[in-house]
Amino acid sequence: MPILLDAYAAYECKLVDDKPYGDHIWVVGEVLVVHLLEEVFTPQGTLDLTKVKPLLYLGSEFYVTTDGESLVFHKRGDLDD
Repeated sequence: MPILLDAYAAYECKLVDDKPYGDHIWVVGEVLVVHLLEEVFTPQGTLDLTKVKPLLYLGSEFYVTTDGESLVFHKRGDLDD
């Protein structure tokens, strides 16, 4: 199974169901396998933000990431920095 090079966690799933809701499709899957880079997680199982900077989609054209000290906002197209 191909996994994105920068992914620190990935799931292999089996499709259980999918239903259209308006202009979206609701997808339900069964997790079969979890792949993760153990070195970027704390002993408690949470991301160690000193080792990774997750990129989160906020909606519209906005994304946010952490730099350990503050939040940095990115607009789509500016993510190559």
